Amino acid sequence: MAPVGFEPTQRFNPLADFKSAASAVPPRGLANPTPRPLDTLPTVPPAPGNMFVNIALVAVGGAAGSVARYGFNLAADRVIGNRFPAGTLAANVLGCLIIGAFLFFITDRAQPSPQVRLLAITGFLGGLTTFSSFGSETIQLVLAGSIGRAVVNVAANVVIGLSAVFLGYTLARAAA
Repeated sequence: MAPVGFEPTQRFNPLADFKSAASAVPPRGLANPTPRPLDTLPTVPPAPGNMFVNIALVAVGGAAGSVARYGFNLAADRVIGNRFPAGTLAANVLGCLIIGAFLFFITDRAQPSPQVRLLAITGFLGGLTTFSSFGSETIQLVLAGSIGRAVVNVAANVVIGLSAVFLGYTLARAAA
């Protein structure tokens, strides 16, 4: 079932949807602490086509992303050892950079097809980036008594990751 107000021929633009939803709801802040209802946030239309093909696209992309993440971990262990989870950090930052570029194309340019989004974003980037590994490695650092490294790991993943999304978006915008 398509989201309310979404026509299959209508170009999906989450930024425009967000702006129109934001104008309908007062901004959140000290004067209005009520959060915006979830149904006013932009939605992603479902990918059309054969469900088996869509699942296969996610599986192939996910397998490739997982193998790439494993490669990052092996390379990081060889270069700096296993004292800090640099492989997961590198995979997450690269994934954030790539998703930032996709974000530009999804919001400001002709959209990648739903099948490309399934293969590249849901599949590959879903397999490449990993919140569960990040969480597990951070807790392992804490349990080993390396609180400082754990804090650096959290800060690096969040700050560098968000910066990479912004950088990917900015680079894609400049290249377009």
